[in-house]
Amino acid sequence: MRVMLAARVVAGMLIAGACAACGGGGSSTPPPPPVVTPTPVPTATPTPTPAPTPTASPTPAPALVPSALSFINVGSGAAQNVAVSETGYNGTFTASSSNCSGIVSFSAAPFASSIQVTPVAPGTCAIAISDTNGAHTALPVSVTTTTVTGS
Repeated sequence: MRVMLAARVVAGMLIAGACAACGGGGSSTPPPPPVVTPTPVPTATPTPTPAPTPTASPTPAPALVPSALSFINVGSGAAQNVAVSETGYNGTFTASSSNCSGIVSFSAAPFASSIQVTPVAPGTCAIAISDTNGAHTALPVSVTTTTVTGS
């Protein structure tokens, strides 16, 4: 009886082991697919495009009205004014000359919009009218006099 009981216990254990080994029997559900974790790819760092270096725009030169002076007499009564302007410029102007001494006189002090030129003696020369940015325009000047003699 003991042998039979032992044989039954062993047989029960074998059946239980066989059932456990097969995963519980004949299930038709397939095992889940393996989980794939993608490897991150580094994002390329954009290379900045340098901005082009701006080119300097030409500075407009002072505009003169009239653009040349012609005198037929000398003295303060023959003086003429020249209007000076420049697009986009609100500063002062200056006048200078290397060859007008003794022919005309004018102020070398900075001025805003006009300069007075007074004829002194016959001759020709040029006055440079400049802004504070270095742009300049030449003002040609001519002084002539007529002498009338009687008989």
